[in-house]
Amino acid sequence: MSQVQKKNKFNVVEKIESKKIEVLNNFLPNVIKHLSLYLTKINKSTFDNLEEFEDFGPVVLTGEEDKHSKRIKYAIDNPAILNLALTGPMGSGKSTILKTFEHNYRQYKCLNISLATFDKKTLDTDKIEHNILKQLFYSVEHKKIPESRFKRIENLKGIKFKAFLFILWLCSVSFFLKLEVFNELKETLHLSFYSGFLSFIYGLYFIAYTCFLVFMLMSFVLNFKLTKFKIKDMDFDNSEDKKTVNFENEIDEILYFFERNPIEIVFFQDLDRFNESEIFIKLREINNLINNYEPIKKRRKITFIYAVCDDIFKENERAKFFDFIIPVIPVINYTSSSSKLLSKLKEDILSNKLSKDFIDDVSLFLNDYRTIKSIFNEYQIYKSIIGNQLESYDNLLAMMIYKNIEPTDFDKLNLNQGYVYAVFENIKELTAEKNKEFITITKELNEKLLQTTEEKLKNLKELRMVYILIFFELNMTRNNYAVYGFYLQHDKRTIDDLLTDEYFELFRKQTNITYYYNQYSSQGSSISFAEIEKKAGNQKYAQRLQVIANKQTDNLNKIKSELYEIERKQKELDSKKLYEILDSHNSTVYFSKHAIENSHINNSKLINYLLSGGYINEDYNHYISHFHPGSIAQEDNDFLLSLLPSEKPLPYTHKLKEISSLIKRIKPENFGKEAILNLSLIDYLIENKKTVKLKQVITLLSKDNQMSLGFIEEYINHAEEVNRAVFFKTLAESWDGMWIYLTDKSNFTTDKIESYLFYIFKYLDQATINRVDISDKLSIYIGEMENLNCFYKNGDSINSLKDFLKKGTVKFENLSYDHDHKELFEFIYDHNLYVINERMISLFILNFDLKSPNAGKLKTENYTTIQNSDRSKLIQYVDQNLDLYLENVFLKLENNTDESQENLCTILNNEDLNVRFDLVEHGRFSITDLSKINNAEIQAVLIIYGKIETKWENILVYYKQIKAFDEVLVDYLNLKDNYEKLSKQGYIKDPNEALKKDFIKDLIRSAISDESFGEIIVNIPFAYKNMTDFGEISDLKMQSLIEFKRVLLSATNYRFIKEKFRNLLIFLLEVNIADFVMEIESFELESRIIVEILSSKVISPLQKLKIVENTSDEILSASTEVLVELGKFLSVNKINNISFILLSQLIENALLDSLKIELINQYFSFIENINLCSIIEKIDEFSKLTRGKYPKVIDNEVNRRLIANLERTLISKTKRSKDTGFIELIPYSKPRI
Repeated sequence: MSQVQKKNKFNVVEKIESKKIEVLNNFLPNVIKHLSLYLTKINKSTFDNLEEFEDFGPVVLTGEEDKHSKRIKYAIDNPAILNLALTGPMGSGKSTILKTFEHNYRQYKCLNISLATFDKKTLDTDKIEHNILKQLFYSVEHKKIPESRFKRIENLKGIKFKAFLFILWLCSVSFFLKLEVFNELKETLHLSFYSGFLSFIYGLYFIAYTCFLVFMLMSFVLNFKLTKFKIKDMDFDNSEDKKTVNFENEIDEILYFFERNPIEIVFFQDLDRFNESEIFIKLREINNLINNYEPIKKRRKITFIYAVCDDIFKENERAKFFDFIIPVIPVINYTSSSSKLLSKLKEDILSNKLSKDFIDDVSLFLNDYRTIKSIFNEYQIYKSIIGNQLESYDNLLAMMIYKNIEPTDFDKLNLNQGYVYAVFENIKELTAEKNKEFITITKELNEKLLQTTEEKLKNLKELRMVYILIFFELNMTRNNYAVYGFYLQHDKRTIDDLLTDEYFELFRKQTNITYYYNQYSSQGSSISFAEIEKKAGNQKYAQRLQVIANKQTDNLNKIKSELYEIERKQKELDSKKLYEILDSHNSTVYFSKHAIENSHINNSKLINYLLSGGYINEDYNHYISHFHPGSIAQEDNDFLLSLLPSEKPLPYTHKLKEISSLIKRIKPENFGKEAILNLSLIDYLIENKKTVKLKQVITLLSKDNQMSLGFIEEYINHAEEVNRAVFFKTLAESWDGMWIYLTDKSNFTTDKIESYLFYIFKYLDQATINRVDISDKLSIYIGEMENLNCFYKNGDSINSLKDFLKKGTVKFENLSYDHDHKELFEFIYDHNLYVINERMISLFILNFDLKSPNAGKLKTENYTTIQNSDRSKLIQYVDQNLDLYLENVFLKLENNTDESQENLCTILNNEDLNVRFDLVEHGRFSITDLSKINNAEIQAVLIIYGKIETKWENILVYYKQIKAFDEVLVDYLNLKDNYEKLSKQGYIKDPNEALKKDFIKDLIRSAISDESFGEIIVNIPFAYKNMTDFGEISDLKMQSLIEFKRVLLSATNYRFIKEKFRNLLIFLLEVNIADFVMEIESFELESRIIVEILSSKVISPLQKLKIVENTSDEILSASTEVLVELGKFLSVNKINNISFILLSQLIENALLDSLKIELINQYFSFIENINLCSIIEKIDEFSKLTRGKYPKVIDNEVNRRLIANLERTLISKTKRSKDTGFIELIPYSKPRI
């Protein structure tokens, strides 16, 4: 067989196979279809419903569910009831009741008319009537109402057969018309022998078909409607056929319809949706017409049944319109919808995919059974498609409820519009107020931290001292006085007093601060505390006090903890979903605002519930879209989207699944964006050694900001040990300023910082640690730590710490002893890795030996305790750094007053120390024996600052050094405490008598205050007869010397005092009056001293008389002043002998007549008669006697004594004067002298 033949044969076979396949493809589906229908029929099932879908149409109620059929039958059978109302709310099951009735009572011919619409404004009454008529007439075949004018397109069947019959009729016509064509055909077909029979057939057929055609023509003519016919310029218009199709115009059609069709019941549904009561009125009229139409009335009653809502007619109108009303209790309402949903979703509830509580709650909003069915159907469909992607179906069911209840908003959501979208998009409105509160609190806390950083003062004492010093400055400027103390609570207070709480509060309250400008005198400064605050920077003391308090570690940690918590809450708030925010905010206003903006929302309460419960959340796309699995998971896809510039970064904790596939799709530049920060991603980069990408992320984290620190903190808490180590090491290598940022700029508490410190020594090598220790910041921080517990937690980093400590950059200054870590403390002690301060000395003396007897002594004799301890390394360390020790420890111990004299003198005699003078100034000690101090300058400083025991021996030691009474001694002796103590120590003593004399002589002529000299004069063991060699001495000092008889009464001292201290001369005489009286001839008296003697209250009258008696008349009469004073004295103190001349002068200079009379009476025996008249003439009234006149004198004792003395010489007699109280004197006609 040739190749061509083979090829042709192959083509034929191929065509046969192709044809066979084509036949099978056409034949087999039909066979399968018919077999399937047959199988369905014998199984009495019409379709498969594996997912238990439910249609929305009415169902047939069975058994006890059917409560209305019998009532409807009663109404239908009742001839009086033509219009029956089935009333109930929308969705209450009215259609189901009607369908059940129709199913149960098939003997009734029923017709259903339903005009469902969703737009109440689309139809007016005429259109509604038109639609009812259409449903009425199109419900039956045209052949049942052939005369109806309502035409329709008919499905013509048997066209070919009808055409054949028409052709046969044409043939019959041609047969009877004897057409040649037909004859030729008959002959051709040899039909002539049948002509008789055929003629009969043709005739019969012709007659029958002609009748049929006439019938059809009549029907056409009767039903023909010609609206408009136009021939040239003429129009024929049939206006009847232009009439509106409504009940009124088509009443004949309606009667015709019911006459031709045996319909007994007409169901009208959904007419109430139009809110048109007129249509019901017209239907009632139509019903009456139909039932009164004779052809119909004879055969049956037609009942109209209306399924309507209760509110279709107002008040009692519906009872007037309807003949009978049957109420319908809803099959589904707010209370029963829950059980319906639960029954449908039972399987998912049992598998914990759905929450029963959620269904119970959401059912309260559902009362339409059709809606519930729709929700269930769509839920089943969505679940079958995306259910395997979901852990729970609550959100899916919520979206289906939302989709069915608010379909318009659901569609808008897919377009990023609508109510739900607006609620999610504007979530920041809800958090704005809270964020504002967070920002305010954060600002306040940051200001507190800034103030503590900028505040240089360390404690309350320093703060108060600042305000005191400002007062000193203001007072010096304003009043030009130094301040020696303050007047508070009626007493003098020192600066140390003012540093206490009690007195500083009193100081603060003063509006005119009173101070002492010397040791004894005080005055107001005209300075208030408010003015001091203003000078201090206009910052209130209370504010700075709070800042100082905040500097304390506990308070600082508290502020940082509060700040950290606020920042955490703010970050948490930013990452919260809508429902979490709504849970803690008043959402009513927020929802209302967006509901107003989206007026298409009809069931806002349900939507708000779904939003508030988180059933509809930001991940709604997961529940309404089908994610097609490919190289990455849904969560990974969300992460990729978050990397886009327009998207918001996801939380750090967002779970990633297929990271190996995801990372291939991340652009290199995205590794430097904040959105890349994800805990799962960092884990992957570390575990898979993606070093380059990891360093890119770490570089992002090294930018010195709170965002970076927040992620670092979260990752460290999240990561496993191995990953944490790699992460931290990479971070430290990339971020040189990490430690500085942690301690200076972050808001981390001490505990948090110390956790990072632990990581540094656990995960980093020494080279990296040294790099972290920029400017010794790390070393300084470690040195300030109180305990080292952080180096022992979760592993041991002590060896690494020891290696770092060996550098010597760390000096611990505040450690607390921990017996469990004794080895580390011994390491620190052995290597002198501590600051010399009280705490560290105490640590190494006491805590290695808790029973040490030195515990109490460290406060009172610190240096002595160190020297007496067995801590040789400590002793050596302190002695090598003695200046530092004295400055940091010795001088800061308030009660360090019991140091041994030997140690104190050793320190003060150490000329290599730079702080000796500071030690003397601020130390709390007293040198008992100043002779043990070698240096006169140190002695002077000790005296200046009162650091010696107050006794004359120490003063003489210093005096021996300088051989003078310098300012140091003067100031020391001027202090009240000092001179009071010295005054009680007895006479000044010294083996060197000459030195003692020089010292006392210098003391007397020194510049010490009069007050001091007045006290210590009792210590002077000498009394001096010659003071001319003492030089200048103050009056008060001289007075003291005189008073304490250190100046003796001698002619030399008398002249010296008279010349240098004239006002003290009388005092000298008073003190030494006995010696003066005995040796009066040795002293040069003068009239002034006589006056002072006579006026003295110290000198007795007897001593004064002796002085007068031993003084010459020349001195006594040298001045009028002496005569006046002497006259007064002698008038009451009688002298043994007095000259007439002196007496006459005394009487003459007496200021009062009474005094003159006293002198005459006192010394009348010394007056001779010859001189009597001259004496009497010195008395004004009595002088009349010498002139023969009758004087009148006052009747008193003095005058009567004088009268008695003159009765035998100048007065002859006396008589009572007419003037009361006077005596009239009658002289001799001639005196008897």
